[in-house]
Amino acid sequence: MVKKNRNIIVFAAVIVFAILIASVFGTYPVFLRGESYPMDVATGTEVGVNLAHDKIHFGEINPGTFSKRDFQLSNSADYKVKAKFGCEGDICNFIYYEKNNIVMDANSNATAHITVSLPTNTELNKTFEGSLTIKFYKQLF
Repeated sequence: MVKKNRNIIVFAAVIVFAILIASVFGTYPVFLRGESYPMDVATGTEVGVNLAHDKIHFGEINPGTFSKRDFQLSNSADYKVKAKFGCEGDICNFIYYEKNNIVMDANSNATAHITVSLPTNTELNKTFEGSLTIKFYKQLF
């Protein structure tokens, strides 16, 4: 009986410690939803901009240069939300996030900046495609 009570006390202490750590470090372990947006970049000797709305187009750029896209995130919830970016596909080798893990206050907006940068030895006349993934999380407390 004493051993069982000791196990319960240890278990309760571990739970309290985990909650304390989560609240102190502002962890966001509660997954809310995920979204995915197709994106592409083309290599070439010309420079071109594609403003179509079917995906995130970085246009046609020369190897050794970069293209940047900004977009708005919106949190309409009455609690803080963290947006974490990811990437899928062959474009991912060239994608850079100015800031990942963007924390938005309740009922607020944030601007995200994504850059694609092609090394100078990137093959010409090729299109790299993939998807930007965004996962939204809520704080535990």
